[in-house]
Amino acid sequence: MKQFFDKFSRWIVALIVALAAALGAAGGMTYTGAIAGKASHIYQLTTVTSMIAGTSVAAGTTVAAGTKYVATKSAAAISCANGATITPVSSFQELTASGTVEVTVTATSRTTGEILILWNSAAQAITIKDVNIDGTGDLALSQYDTAMYIFNGTKWAQLATSNN
Repeated sequence: MKQFFDKFSRWIVALIVALAAALGAAGGMTYTGAIAGKASHIYQLTTVTSMIAGTSVAAGTTVAAGTKYVATKSAAAISCANGATITPVSSFQELTASGTVEVTVTATSRTTGEILILWNSAAQAITIKDVNIDGTGDLALSQYDTAMYIFNGTKWAQLATSNN
């Protein structure tokens, strides 16, 4: 499993760097803060094509406006309840459930250009309702499936899904 996460993390970093290149340096992704009570491991985006190892940003640290960061560590998993609205707290958000559920992803207090990757680690299906999302309709994530979105200022625009 660790090998999967290591490989997946490298793929995500490469994808976000490619997205930053597509958006241009001025429109790149911005890390907007640390997770309350947790340190977030980040890399500072120094150019569109290269990254240098960064430092951990402690909870409550203010990040200068315009500083480009790529979050690489998932926050604690969100345990999804049927019919609930979930609020992701990191760009890579693990989801779990004790049964088959349908959830809505919130679109409030988000930043245009923000990337969100949802990963279902549970053995049960988690359906992401097509609310606050520009996508192809409701999306069922089976165990280890992912969905990737970018916030367009109003909704999450679906970029990709994986069926693992």
